[in-house]
Amino acid sequence: MISYGSYGLYSNQAISSSTGNIVVTGVTSSSRGISQDGTTTASAGNITFNGTINSYDKTSARTVGMDAGTAIIAINGAVGGNNVLGATSLSANTVNIGASGTIAMGSNALSITTNALDIAANISGNSTLTIAPKTASTTIGLGTTASGTLHLSDTELSK
Repeated sequence: MISYGSYGLYSNQAISSSTGNIVVTGVTSSSRGISQDGTTTASAGNITFNGTINSYDKTSARTVGMDAGTAIIAINGAVGGNNVLGATSLSANTVNIGASGTIAMGSNALSITTNALDIAANISGNSTLTIAPKTASTTIGLGTTASGTLHLSDTELSK
């Protein structure tokens, strides 16, 4: 497991773990949390962000990728609250965006590839949001009464 404490993390390189989880916990403020410019990969574990996720600075939105393989990505903090991210991709068997995990993408695209998605916070932006199944056999259901493995309720669709 790779774990970063309450002072957060700045990385302009890839963050990866081939044997365990990656957990980043930081205070939600402009000087703490994670400032990302690279790819976060956990090929054998979950990726959890419990603090802010921002581009390193306001000069250019940084491209971010997160890949948890067959595990979980959990976002429990503000994304792009201070410095929006560039084109961002999330790939995991399950993606959870917690109630305090607001995502602000500005004019940049967000791509989520997953078999299960739980959206409890707002996602905003004026570019493309792509949600796609991770495996070909995953069915998609849109709306509260629809069925599907990758299911988004009316409430989630309104976020």
